[in-house]
Parts: sequence; structure tokens; C-alpha cells
Amino acid sequence: MLHRRLLFPLTLITLAGAALRFYQLTVTPPGLHYDIAANAILVEDIALRGYRPALGSAYTGKEVLFFYSAAALFRLIGSSIFALRATAAFWGVITIPITYFFLRQLLRHQKHSIWLAAFGATMLAFSFAHLPLSRFGLRAITQPAIQALAVGILLRGLRTGRSRDFWIAGLLVGLSMHTYLSARALPLVLLVSGLPLLRARSRTLTIQPLPSAGQMLGFVISISLVIAPLAHHFWEHPE
Repeated sequence: MLHRRLLFPLTLITLAGAALRFYQLTVTPPGLHYDIAANAILVEDIALRGYRPALGSAYTGKEVLFFYSAAALFRLIGSSIFALRATAAFWGVITIPITYFFLRQLLRHQKHSIWLAAFGATMLAFSFAHLPLSRFGLRAITQPAIQALAVGILLRGLRTGRSRDFWIAGLLVGLSMHTYLSARALPLVLLVSGLPLLRARSRTLTIQPLPSAGQMLGFVISISLVIAPLAHHFWEHPE
């Protein structure tokens, strides 16, 4: 019941975050950073010229999730700096409810997890650190959304034991490899974080059901499927 009561204020928080991210989007920030101009060229190549990279090889390499999502908007409303920045703003907005979901799963054992998750989402909605990235048109804005959703669903799967969550989390972890360079550390972080689970299994200390071998295999397979194009690109272009 409390979760439903929070739906309205969370919606207002998300709308407030959207207003901050979309207001005068073509005016602020002024001008174009050269990275943003390069991004616009790359998105145009994908949207209008049939370019289909697994990794953008120009400009020292660029992960492509942001560019494909921007290309979809370019095809819908035309090529413009507004469309590029609107893509970033959209990713910034959806990160707000995703943050609530992630914190809810992370803090589920806490008595006031719902309020803590709502507070975290509110902080993100009005965070100056997140706001500029939501307006610039840079690919890094996709990383927090995908990673938080991936880890949130993985935590839910660990709690509920649903195999489907392990597959979905694996797909999202793989997709995070297509967001930004630093996302490549996520599998290592998850591996280190999972060591206590392996220790608990070896000592038969089970606070909650541990993932089965099939669930972990599904998690790894789904990651592998999504990163396969990127792995192939690196194999073909080791430089």
C-alpha cells in the first residue's frame, strides 16, 4: 500500500527532473563542445547513411548505445542538435525511476527502504552532477541507467530466485558494455561482490536461496550474447 501511495510523488519528482532536463534545451548549455559535434556527425551516419558500427571507430572509439537511440530520434524528427540533446535528456529522465528501483532492491532488508529509495531518486532528479550530462548529448549518460537497472534486477533475482531475472540482468550487463568505457569494470565489480555468495555456499550459510548453476549459466550466456559484436570488433581491430 505504501508503495502505491508513493507512486504519485515519484511521478511528480520524475516530471520535475524532466522539466529541468528539457527546459531551453537548445539554449543551455550554449554552443557545441567538439565531442558533441562529433557525436552529431556519428549519429547522422547511423541514422541517414547506413553506418552500423559495433563500436564507433572514429574519435578514439565510442560505445554505440547512445548513438543508436539518438539515431532513432533523428529518423523520427530530423537531424538537429535538439534531437541529440533530447536523447541525452530522455536517458537522464528514465534514470530517476530506475534509481528508485535499484535502491529499493539494494536496501530491501532495511525497514524504511521505500523512503530511502524515494529520497535517492529525488536527489538524482535535482543533482547538478547528473543534470549537465542529461543536456550535453554525450554517451556517458546511458551508463548509470543501464547499470542501475542491471544490478537492480540481479538483486531481485538473487532474492526471489526467478531465473528470468538472471537472464534479463545478464542482457543488461552486456548492454552496459555499449554505454561508456568505464562500464567494462562492471563484470569485475559483480564478480568481487559475488565472492561472499561463493563463500556462503561453501559453508552452507544461506540467508536466502543462492543462485543455481543453471541461473548463473544463463546470466553468463546472456552477457556473452550482447557483447559478442563488441568482442568481434576488438578481435578484428586489436589496435
